[in-house]
Amino acid sequence: MKIIDVWNEKLESAQVQDFYNQYLEEEMGVYKRLLADKKDKIVGKLSEVAQNFDMESWVFAGFIDGINTSLKKAVDLEKLTEDSDIDLKIDFDKLYYNMLKAKATW
Repeated sequence: MKIIDVWNEKLESAQVQDFYNQYLEEEMGVYKRLLADKKDKIVGKLSEVAQNFDMESWVFAGFIDGINTSLKKAVDLEKLTEDSDIDLKIDFDKLYYNMLKAKATW
């Protein structure tokens, strides 16, 4: 099973609202760190980057799914594995616009 499929299954589960509420708290923490540090690049193995943000790899894959349209180069989510090298270059202008569009409170 692909790592992004685990994320998608959770979003389709019966307890999706509880899961998603918990995820939003974790997502907010990632954005707070990125914005506070003005870090526009995240690189490393997916499993290591996820661990750095206190997330499971499949949850961080979901984060990438959400931020993908704010990256300078989109990630092919179907190819992600625990050992994938990721190189996320964030376009903060796009991110700001997308956060406003999503009505993100953070």
